[in-house]
Amino acid sequence: FIHGSRNECSSITVEMGASVVSNVKKTSDYLVIGALSSRDWKQSSHGRKIERAVELKQGGHRIQILDEQTWLEFVS
Repeated sequence: FIHGSRNECSSITVEMGASVVSNVKKTSDYLVIGALSSRDWKQSSHGRKIERAVELKQGGHRIQILDEQTWLEFVS
């Protein structure tokens, strides 16, 4: 993330009343993708999270995939 480390961004999110988990689940509402994502995201564990969120979305779950800028608008 450009805004800060993963822990810093997680802390901001928790302070606003949200839960932060390490894996994308059926109960997840959002997946935030940092602005500094690698072009090789498919080969990383983060890429698997994106794939999982897309699968859930296609399966009718309400998960939203947000970029870092959109997340910042929510928390600012």
